[in-house]
Amino acid sequence: MRYALISVLAMAWCCGWCDGAQADPPHSPSLSEVIFIGLRPAGEINQKNYPKAGQPCVRKYMDSIGPRSILWALDIPPSPEKVVLVRRRNLIEQIVSIHGQIVRNEAEAFGYAVPLMMEWEGMSEGPVDEANFVDNWLEKRPGTPIAPFVGISRLLRRL
Repeated sequence: MRYALISVLAMAWCCGWCDGAQADPPHSPSLSEVIFIGLRPAGEINQKNYPKAGQPCVRKYMDSIGPRSILWALDIPPSPEKVVLVRRRNLIEQIVSIHGQIVRNEAEAFGYAVPLMMEWEGMSEGPVDEANFVDNWLEKRPGTPIAPFVGISRLLRRL
């Protein structure tokens, strides 16, 4: 026990006592993190953290979101069972904000049908199942107006 205490004191003396150990605020999320993963709200995006060439894209996305949209703030699910429902609502609203209200019915059909997982960590079948579903969705609906969104979504799940 004495050696453990001496070790801790020696480390504190050599390295400084928690100097600068305060927690940094979380980084500004990427567009793909907000749009396709849906675990961070659009309100956390800081346009200044993007290169000048990318800022118009970020601004255009931010302007496409309605002022009262659920996308601005993170909806914390009250239980683990509600996580998938929140992800579905987020997915639908992301599609509608990008493609416009005209695609709402198609976005809802896709959002309520896609097999979303609560989490993927350590599970290879989660993203693969979602990507395979998107392949089938696009095959059955070759002219779907949400093809650009779901196509990019598929690519991210295959990475």
